[in-house]
Amino acid sequence: MSSTTNQSSSIPQTMQVWRVNKYASKAEYKSIASDALVLVRDFPVPAITADQVLVKIYRASMNPVDFKFLQGYLPFVSPPYSAGLDLAGVVVSVGEDVKRLKVGDRVYGSNDFQKQGAFGEYVNVNQNNLSIIPDQMSFDDASSIPVVSQTSFQALFEKGKLQQGQKVLILGASGGTGIFAVQLAKNIGASEVAATSSERNAQFVRDLGATVVIDYARQNWWEELKNQQYDVVFDCVGENGSYEHALDIMKPSGQFVTIAAHTQVKSPNFHFMYVSGNFESLDKISALFTQGKLRTVIEKTYPFEQCTEMFLHSMTGRVRGKLVLAVAN
Repeated sequence: MSSTTNQSSSIPQTMQVWRVNKYASKAEYKSIASDALVLVRDFPVPAITADQVLVKIYRASMNPVDFKFLQGYLPFVSPPYSAGLDLAGVVVSVGEDVKRLKVGDRVYGSNDFQKQGAFGEYVNVNQNNLSIIPDQMSFDDASSIPVVSQTSFQALFEKGKLQQGQKVLILGASGGTGIFAVQLAKNIGASEVAATSSERNAQFVRDLGATVVIDYARQNWWEELKNQQYDVVFDCVGENGSYEHALDIMKPSGQFVTIAAHTQVKSPNFHFMYVSGNFESLDKISALFTQGKLRTVIEKTYPFEQCTEMFLHSMTGRVRGKLVLAVAN
């Protein structure tokens, strides 16, 4: 490996990795999945630059954004590319400028949108994207955390400016991101944590900390909460008209933050955001986890060979929490 000062002696030259060869719609993916997403068994192990580390991946996890990349909805990457953002593993090589991490460290985080590669046996990652895995945290838990927890953290506190004693509504509270948003809002001391979910997940969302739960199949949240003066609305769903409806329930100073809107609005209280992976916010998440204030929710763990099935499961849009890919044992 180039630009390294320390590395394991057992790094192979090639690896297995899931590669996206072409864009595919949901319908196309179901019929030609083997063509769109392919397991390459002899792909070169990536070299690292001076500020990167090479991680041997033990677990990775699926995010809805992963299949949005595959569908060609986002501009950051184009086929062919190695798929996957969230990862948990062990550092096996470090660049000459890396000071925070060393070979043998258990780490977790998410790779940049332009690089990805978590659905493979090894990946090169900037040191600032990774945090040390606490002793109390398993690889499964760690892999399920980065994108969704940091998205929620940045949406609520950096964009939404949510503070203790304020009111927040979370749209899509039982998905990977919503689960962390509910818990983080509860932990900061929000006076009300309202949430939308299916009837099946209503009690689950209450157990996470929601004080008001609205069944989106039977109730319109903007009618149930009209004139309730919310400080923040965090949209994890992206339904048409959500921002306009939010204006009826927010304070004049309220903030609408979305990770899923199909169109953007030019307004000082409308925020469309992409997550920015960094160790500072992950360290805060780690502290909350070790204190027992955050928990992960994993619906299913897939064997490495079944990455295609994991994508299909995620595409249903009915996942409670996260889907994990077991890359190594």
